[in-house]
Amino acid sequence: GVVKFEPYLQAIKELKIDGVVSIELEYSPNPKRIIQWVEEAYRETARRMDLVGLRALS
Repeated sequence: GVVKFEPYLQAIKELKIDGVVSIELEYSPNPKRIIQWVEEAYRETARRMDLVGLRALS
């Protein structure tokens, strides 16, 4: 993607927000790949959260 999520995740970490992070996906133009698309979104979000140490807070 084009959005740099790490600065946003870092700000959430610095605010010490104790809650969940959710993502919103746009409509998949290829419904046959939606499962892979959601799995990739989860995996990449988790990876970025790990990069800033956000998942380690819980």
